[in-house]
Amino acid sequence: MFDASSSGQVSLELDILKRFLDGCDRSGLIVPGYTEQLKSVFHDGLDSFLSPHIPWPSPDLYEIMAVAQHYDVPTRLLDWTERAFVACYFAASSANFEIDTRTARIAIWALDTTYAKHWTTVKVIRTPGGTSKNQAAQSGLFTTHNVKEYSFNDFYQVEALEEVEEIYKVTGAHNPLVKITLPVSEAPDLLNLCSRFGVDGSTLFPGFHGVAKSVRDWANVEVGVRPSRSLQDECNAESYDDDPDFH
Repeated sequence: MFDASSSGQVSLELDILKRFLDGCDRSGLIVPGYTEQLKSVFHDGLDSFLSPHIPWPSPDLYEIMAVAQHYDVPTRLLDWTERAFVACYFAASSANFEIDTRTARIAIWALDTTYAKHWTTVKVIRTPGGTSKNQAAQSGLFTTHNVKEYSFNDFYQVEALEEVEEIYKVTGAHNPLVKITLPVSEAPDLLNLCSRFGVDGSTLFPGFHGVAKSVRDWANVEVGVRPSRSLQDECNAESYDDDPDFH
């Protein structure tokens, strides 16, 4: 049964990493940052990671978590990029071009990290480029929320980045976290604009997977944004309601 305390949450995250590393070992895969010493810790006991004097996650695990994150393993890391067009590409490429609402929008977030050295809860993580070729191609970095106190009796609650008070301190009058949105109808044009600047699936995901992704993006742009069946039915129903001859 899942333990909903802060200690239980950290233990779950450790178990996820351990399963990822065990699978990599069985497959003969090299994981950056995974040393013989860390392997012993994972197999002999994880209590050292649960010390109340060491915030979670430990810096020793940053590279491992970055690799796991890039292969869709859930971690505490949040993906960012230092290039605006890369952020735009991911927002447009991940959009559902079959929309269910006429007000559908895509979004990117911009975070000012000028004063990040003063933060204690949110940590900005820049792992070496060799950690992942995808990360290097995407000028990627991460933020993570530290768990600074462990308890077996509390109830762990997830805190959204925009709710963390410390990022708003020592910033002056400006907002350090900004959300920028665009109608989904503009996503195809945004993908084309990104491509003109050399930002597409083939450049951000070096390899066959990235090339295939760029082809899927092209196909989505060619088909274009279109209403879903449910939205079509909704629009048809509204047109019937507005037609005096229908009643």
